[in-house]
Amino acid sequence: MNHAQVASGDIPDLVIEQDIPPEVDDDEAHARYARAAVAFMVDRFSEQFEDDEVEAAAEIYQEQQVGWRAW
Repeated sequence: MNHAQVASGDIPDLVIEQDIPPEVDDDEAHARYARAAVAFMVDRFSEQFEDDEVEAAAEIYQEQQVGWRAW
């Protein structure tokens, strides 16, 4: 994924020229970001969710943390 895949509006030419090449298409990038964002929100506001939802979010959040450390 790259920066342009999660930006809104017109992407400046400099970003397009200097950004890393995406490894996935835009739909996959959006799905991955959404999954991580929802997991983060459920983790942070866990008292508002069912236990099974919190457990699922914790697993996703942990997967993301491990993946980011590999970079």
